[in-house]
Parts: sequence; structure tokens; C-alpha cells
Amino acid sequence: MYKDGHKVDILFLIEHRDRELDAVCAIAKELKQKYGLSVAIASLLFHALIAAILIRPKVIVVPFGRQESDFPLGLFRAIYGDKVTYVNMNLEQALSPVNRDYKKPRDQFSKLILKHFCWSKTFKKYLTDNGVIENNIYLTGNPATTLLIRMESSQIYLLKYHIAEKFRLSLNCKWCFFPMNCGWAFISDYHIRARIKDGYDEKKAWAYKSYLNKTLNIIFKWIAAAKDEMKNRNIIIILRPHPSVSVQQYKERFQEVVGYVPDYVYILKDLTVKEWLIISDACYTNFSTVALDAKIIGKPTYLMEPEPFPDFLQMDWHKIFSKLSSSNDLFASLKEKSFVSSIKSLPILNNYVDISLDGISESAKYLAQFAKERYFPCWSLFGLLKGVISSLRSSLGSFARLFSVVSGFNPFQVLKPGIRSDFFNKRDVLRLLNN
Repeated sequence: MYKDGHKVDILFLIEHRDRELDAVCAIAKELKQKYGLSVAIASLLFHALIAAILIRPKVIVVPFGRQESDFPLGLFRAIYGDKVTYVNMNLEQALSPVNRDYKKPRDQFSKLILKHFCWSKTFKKYLTDNGVIENNIYLTGNPATTLLIRMESSQIYLLKYHIAEKFRLSLNCKWCFFPMNCGWAFISDYHIRARIKDGYDEKKAWAYKSYLNKTLNIIFKWIAAAKDEMKNRNIIIILRPHPSVSVQQYKERFQEVVGYVPDYVYILKDLTVKEWLIISDACYTNFSTVALDAKIIGKPTYLMEPEPFPDFLQMDWHKIFSKLSSSNDLFASLKEKSFVSSIKSLPILNNYVDISLDGISESAKYLAQFAKERYFPCWSLFGLLKGVISSLRSSLGSFARLFSVVSGFNPFQVLKPGIRSDFFNKRDVLRLLNN
């Protein structure tokens, strides 16, 4: 965790390090340098309880929030009530039909009190259609997309050289990036039942897991069957699991499905998706929204669809990409003499991200405004205890994970596979702030 002090203007809580930390640090840097504000940056999964004890903020920023009881909103609401401003970054805005229903604002807090950042007018309409008052909606653009565009226009070749050296990748090869939306293929039945209890459609939940398990196995078989194409055309694959899935889980799945991990496949969670995306020659995914980022920077992109997407996963943006429905389709895409950059500007992209807005500057502007409207609130021990009791599993879980990652002691497997890579410390944040 990073903090400028006990009292800070803005506290950011981050779920996935890879998805959020670099963009949040870019916003924090602007808040500090342009507006003279203080910040704290904490992991929702590791630091939430510690942050609730140690930090007294004016503004609390969370990655998601459908209702007041969602963790960590419920914890901080119990401590501060309406004395601070709560902001939802809404980090998933290209929602599938099933998630449009599951992730919609649910209570008076999320509709009347919680402030929402959105990337486009389309998502703004989604919020208003679901009862959010317009005064609580702020059109910011996507900070992560802004950062990607900034990175793409800077020293790409130097970055690729350093990455090649670090991971011993050949600069003479074509690099194909495979960011996968695969979390539900590895989710436990316990967590599926928990989501169903929380409002997720039961039939669709089990169908979602079944579809991803089956199609991920097929894609792994395609990759193994492409051995000759990979060798002949000097191609390597950077295979990127979902943030909740570990490298080890991918290796084990390859062993189960294929019997080995091909030597041209590098399963990596190091660095960020943005860094891999800008230095790759092409992007392949099942239905990850990374495909939209790839299109925005003109990267050749393919959707792998071994079986037709279920109705509840189909999105209108799928139609702008070439779809690969068989191993032969994959082989054909690899046989192209070169990966030709695609058109960057398509009207449909603006439905999801307004790239005319600087997501970093706009987000910082509104957060600074919120902070200047507030005074430092009084901290409540009674509120803390009430909040911990109301979210006992999540609150204590964050502390247990922190203890486990720091001590290396993990007897009850509180530190699940895939979560370890979401941990970050003060040094990680300082490196990004000083970059």
C-alpha cells in the first residue's frame, strides 16, 4: 500500500494490479502535481481492512459498486456514512447481456449517492436507464485507454527490446498476444453458487462455465496443433490468463488437454496487458474486451470462437473482428505474410470508449473537485467494528491474504491461485509515480 499520510484527499482501492494500477498511478500523479492533492493507493484484495484502519480520506474510489453492501463500500460506509464522497470507476463497461443485468445499480445508494465515472454516452444511458441520477454521472473516457494510446506513441521499440531481453524472447520472431477471458473456466462451484445467490441467472451461470471450459480446451488444442505453422513462420505466443487465473493453472490445463506446454508458448502474467499489446504483432482472444483496445491502436485482432458464443455473451462489437471457428482458420491467419494494421477509427468503438476524452486528465479533474468540496471526516471505531462484522469474510480475508503474502504462511489456502499477482507494495507504486 502507498499513502502520502494518515489523512489523504483521495483513497484508491484496486482489485486487479494488471488492469488498474498503472492507470490509477497516472491519475494520482496528475492529482499530486497539478492539483497538489494527497493520495493513498491500496489493494482491495490485500489492504482493504488496513486502509480502513490507517487512512482517513475525503474521497474513496472503488473499481465497482452495485449496492451499498458491496465490499469494500459497506465497510467504509459504516465508518464514515455520508461524510466522504464515494466514486465508482466502473471498470467493466463493455458488458455482455448477462452482465448488463447482473452488474446494474441496485439500491438507493448506488443510484442517488455513489458517483459514477463512465467512458461513453452509451454507458451513461445504461446508468440512467437503471435509475442513476444524471448529476452523479461523469463522462471521463477510459483512463486505461488513454494510457495505452500514450504508450503506443512512445518508445515501443526500446520497450520491446527490454522485454525480449527480460523473458529471453527472440526479436526475430513475430509475437502473437493471446489475452484470454477465461476466469469462469476456473471458478469454483462454491463461487458460482455465491453469484447465483447474489442475483446471477442460475442457468446462464452454469452454461457460462461449461462453455468456457469446453472452448478453452479446444483453443489449447488448436495452439498445439499449430506447431508446424509456428516453427515455419517463426511465431511465438504470449498466452495471458485472466487476472484471477494463475500461470500454474494454465500449465496444468495444458498438461490435461495436450500433455505438454508447447515450447513456442510463453504463459506470462508479468507486466501489463497494455505493454504486451503495443509490442505484439497481432492479438488473438476468445472474447476479452482487450480486443477493443487492440482495435483502437490498429492492432490486427482475431476472435477465437470454437463454438458459437451463447446468446448471453454475444456483443455487437464482436462483428467488427475476424472470427476463427476452427484450427484451420487459426492456421490461415498465421500464414499471412505479415500482420497488417487494421483501421483504428470505427463508429462502434465510440459506443464503448470516447477516445476524444483524456481519461486520465478528466478523472483527475473530477476527483480534485470532489476532494475540494470535503473536509477530513472523523473516524469511528464503532463504525469500523460494525463494518467488519457486516462484511466479516471479505474484511478478514483481505487481512489474511496480506499476512500470507508477507509471511509466506498459507495453511488454509487463503491466498488462492491467481490472486498473488494482484499484490503490490509501496515500491511498486513509487516506480509508476516516478516514471
